[in-house]
Amino acid sequence: KRNRLRTQRQRTHDIKLRPLINTLKEQIDSTIKEKLSNTWQNSLQELDTNNMRETWRITKSLTNTNFNIPPLTINGKTVTETQEKVNASADILEQIFTINSDADRTFTFSTEQVVNDFLTQPQIDRMRAPNHSEIAWIVRHLKPRKAAGPDGIQNIILQHLPRFVFKFIAKLFNRSLALNYFPTQWKKEKNYDASRTRQRPHFPTKS
Repeated sequence: KRNRLRTQRQRTHDIKLRPLINTLKEQIDSTIKEKLSNTWQNSLQELDTNNMRETWRITKSLTNTNFNIPPLTINGKTVTETQEKVNASADILEQIFTINSDADRTFTFSTEQVVNDFLTQPQIDRMRAPNHSEIAWIVRHLKPRKAAGPDGIQNIILQHLPRFVFKFIAKLFNRSLALNYFPTQWKKEKNYDASRTRQRPHFPTKS
């Protein structure tokens, strides 16, 4: 009923419903507290002082701060009591960290062999080698006015190369991948410090 009134108030903005909602909330809180108090009294009355474990549990619950853990749903079963939550969590952890003795050793061995073969095979076998058509397509889509590298060859010059040249470039790239070797010249670059327009080069730039 309280939730229905709250929904109605949110839709109609009727301020007259607010006192009624607060009254219902107080009644619900009072009922919950009374229920908890009765449960606690019953637990104390049924407490066996000779059972040291149960007595210690009750004493510890009085001295420690209890955290409200929401209900847990494990394997389609919902548990609400603290001990049930502990037992369910322990069962799940035991299942996770228990070695599967019924595992198919043949399947495990074949899986490990596939992984090891993949890790030990040459780099060129793990990926499809690029062909000259793909390299030519990449060169055609380069920005023609980009600055040249250390070799001084600009992109616009590469874009005017005959197509048969890209066959040799493809062979060069593929052999480099197969041998896991990259020439030192390919790793070099040129960096230039370009000052801003209308700014004196000896003045520091603004951050």
